[in-house]
Amino acid sequence: MSKPRPIAVISLLLALGCITGLPGLSVNANYRAYFDSDDPKIIAHNELQQRYHQHDSLLVVISAGSPSASTAEAPDHQALIGLVAALSQVLRDLSFVRQVTSIQDVIEPSADQSSGDSELDALFADDATEVANPQWRADPRAKGLLLSPGGAHAIIEVSFAREDQHDANVLLNRMTILRAALAEHLLEHETNVEVAYSGTLALNESYVKVVRSDLIRFAPALVALFFIVLTVLFGTIRVAVILGLSAIGSVVLAFGIAGWWGAELAAINAFVPVMIATLTTASGVHIVVSYLNGGKFDAAAGSRAVRDNLLPLILTNLTTAAGFLGLLLSPSPPIRTVGAIVTCGVLIGLGLNIGLLPKLLRFIPPRVGPPKISQVLRYLDFPHRSRSQVALFALVVALAAVAVQGNRINDNVFTYFENDHPFRRASELIETEFRGINKLIYSVESGKQLGAFAPDLIGDVQRFTGWLNQQPEVNEVMSVLELPKVKSTLEGGDEALSRYRDLAVHLSPAALGARSLIGPEFSGLAVHVYLAPLDSAAMVAFDDKVRAWLAKRASSNQVLGGSGSSLMFARLGQNNATSMLLSFSIALIVISITCGVALRSAHSVWIGLLCNIAPLLCAYAMWAIVDGDISIGAAIVMGMILGVIVDDSVFMLYRFQKFRRTGSQRAVSQTIGHVGPAIVITSITLAAGLSTGLLSGFSPILSMAGLSTAAILLALIFDLCALPALLRITFREKEHT
Repeated sequence: MSKPRPIAVISLLLALGCITGLPGLSVNANYRAYFDSDDPKIIAHNELQQRYHQHDSLLVVISAGSPSASTAEAPDHQALIGLVAALSQVLRDLSFVRQVTSIQDVIEPSADQSSGDSELDALFADDATEVANPQWRADPRAKGLLLSPGGAHAIIEVSFAREDQHDANVLLNRMTILRAALAEHLLEHETNVEVAYSGTLALNESYVKVVRSDLIRFAPALVALFFIVLTVLFGTIRVAVILGLSAIGSVVLAFGIAGWWGAELAAINAFVPVMIATLTTASGVHIVVSYLNGGKFDAAAGSRAVRDNLLPLILTNLTTAAGFLGLLLSPSPPIRTVGAIVTCGVLIGLGLNIGLLPKLLRFIPPRVGPPKISQVLRYLDFPHRSRSQVALFALVVALAAVAVQGNRINDNVFTYFENDHPFRRASELIETEFRGINKLIYSVESGKQLGAFAPDLIGDVQRFTGWLNQQPEVNEVMSVLELPKVKSTLEGGDEALSRYRDLAVHLSPAALGARSLIGPEFSGLAVHVYLAPLDSAAMVAFDDKVRAWLAKRASSNQVLGGSGSSLMFARLGQNNATSMLLSFSIALIVISITCGVALRSAHSVWIGLLCNIAPLLCAYAMWAIVDGDISIGAAIVMGMILGVIVDDSVFMLYRFQKFRRTGSQRAVSQTIGHVGPAIVITSITLAAGLSTGLLSGFSPILSMAGLSTAAILLALIFDLCALPALLRITFREKEHT
């Protein structure tokens, strides 16, 4: 009687210590959270941004309507540009706004006001020679980048003070104030104007909102599903309440520990509580079923149920933890956070199920008997069909192996959100009405001061931009050499080059209207490439093609890049998929060794792995038919799910060996009757819990939930049908009727 009390006190103190870590959690509102700070891609991206005065920005898209096809009326360009000027001033008046760039900043109207309208109309002429005043063409961004070719849409680019870009609450507050300021001005002056928001700051805002929205959706959905499923399967709501206490405890304590190490949460981490609660509940189901099957409801019955399942419980939780620990191999910090927190939650859940759950089982009324699912399982123990079943499943696996090749690694950050999401709609508007949302930056560097004026560097840039303009993936190429002032200055041979140098030396890049195009100390020139709508695979292929072309040229000038958020996420998706394949391989080895040592049977190991790799293969084959794009969320499943679905096989193999050691001639049937109800309930519980991710508006969570749910249900089918058939054939157990 004296021993449990110190243990209970110590456990309580440890729990309180974990909970105090919760305030240490934070939400990172920056898309850079998905990259390591020492990642070469993010370092190169940051260096180019700093070098060419690029900032994470908000793109405010002003839509004043488009000309009707049935009328000859052209858009009122002057009115739209006037509105842009007014809204730009509203934005500049906000204290937290660092910089505002619009069409007004890259064109200067002529002093001759009478010709202003004709000059503005000339901006939209197809032939550049028709432009009456070259000053309207002072920057290539004037048409297609900040003002749509049709003149119905304009973009205002806004950057915030650096300290306002990372903190989630500050960013949301700034965005709320900005939206309200623009809405107030439009309410007073305009009635037929729409405003949409894109760019990296809008992307960061969307990430934060997804985290909060999903947490609000997941919690009630998970509770409702668990209560319904467990109440139906067990016939009493008390089981759901008891298992729910362990689940909640594991979630809170795991996040408390994460808070102590200062974990930063990103959008994909919103699904972590669902994972922990689901896995803890599924693990506890085995103890509950064993308790109910025992037929005795005294104080010692709970302890007996734990002892009866202790080894397989430890094994399954260790294999599950091993699967999630494999996520630590991911190149993306939020995915590593998923692996670390879920691993903590699984181990804490094991402790709660072993220590707390037996004491709570006494509250289950004695009238509650074994789950009714036991009667159904008798019809699944098919006699005299083992070989035909194995042949059927072999055919299914062969077809899946063919179909799975339809998947491809494709991660597009702009499609992470639902079709009607404001950020996605705004991004698609920029894709269709402007030169594109995907921008890559390359930098041609001389490595020395004033090297941008060297004829060889100028020639390199001209050849590079000329080649880029010939590529079908490219919508627009922009460099300082495209500016009219520079173009006109460069005409005329060596004297022109001297005039260009004098012009650039006496005028800063800002005065040239080219701060983002000329490097510090005039050591290099930037080339901005605006791409047509491309998926991530095509974008990576384009960048590889550029690098291959650059590698063939003979020049002393170095080309840095390409750099761009879309390209970084595309390459991250590829690297993450590769790391998850490695994680899967390591998990396969660890699980094999663990099960081999614990179960002491080589046959049990290969049968168990076969029956768990096959459903995973089938799940990805189905994904190839339904979607086919392997994003960050879909790749995570490959790394983590094997450790989850192998749990039921371990329970069945463990129990099968125990029955065989007794000399039973019907060990397979007895195993199904004894363990079957628990694995059916755990699989249904896991599938129900993880399916709540289908409520998310975030594509990586949707794909993670869909693939995980499919893999778990397919694994249940293989465990109940293929695994018994393989056991009968392997161990030559006689069939029965």
